Amino acid sequence: MGWGWRVAAVAVVAGCVAWVDAGTSLSRDDYLAAADSAAARANREINDRWAAKPLTDLPPRLPWAEWAEPRTREACEVDYITEFGARDPETITCRMTYSREAGFDGDFLTRIGEADAAGKALGWLEGGSVLRSSVEYYRITQAEAGEVDAGTVPAVSYLVPEPAPGTTGCTSPGYLGESWVERPADLSGRFGESPSAGALFERSSGPQPRATATDLLARHQYVMTFTLGTECRLKVG
Repeated sequence: MGWGWRVAAVAVVAGCVAWVDAGTSLSRDDYLAAADSAAARANREINDRWAAKPLTDLPPRLPWAEWAEPRTREACEVDYITEFGARDPETITCRMTYSREAGFDGDFLTRIGEADAAGKALGWLEGGSVLRSSVEYYRITQAEAGEVDAGTVPAVSYLVPEPAPGTTGCTSPGYLGESWVERPADLSGRFGESPSAGALFERSSGPQPRATATDLLARHQYVMTFTLGTECRLKVG
């Protein structure tokens, strides 16, 4: 998919350069080497191929949608904070996010039902948030309020086939999520990407999500977004 990459500058602010605060014997160059190690590069290649498949296999099955180009974003951080709130010393953690947006018109429930059927035909399995719950929310809200903003409809999730063997230190990829917005929509609080001022390594490719949604909503009533993500943590040194 032609993902671009670049090495980002390290922000010299309190807390960003974790190895200084922790007093580790590892240097900045050690962390940079880990971010560009054979294992890190292999993870990127495998995960990029994994994410490309669902995001390119789906569009031909939904010809009524106008598809934007896929987007990828990866940021690798030093001694990233774990789910327990403490830093994991002498590690580099790379978080990868892949997404694709599409504009569409027509009956909302019909279209998301068609997208659901297309995904299942590709082997996607129901995740923790299923379409029937979103449909039920839509119908109840419509009956009570008379109209429904698609942006309030709960997102759905699917389990897609996992990456090929070979990734190192990567978590289970989790879910592929599908969400929606509707025109006119205030996108100021949506489609944001977490800042990465402290990233040691960063790469991105593809259109910015908020600008893409704004562009698609100029021509269509709805925009749907498909998103996948994974995280890989490597020891340094």
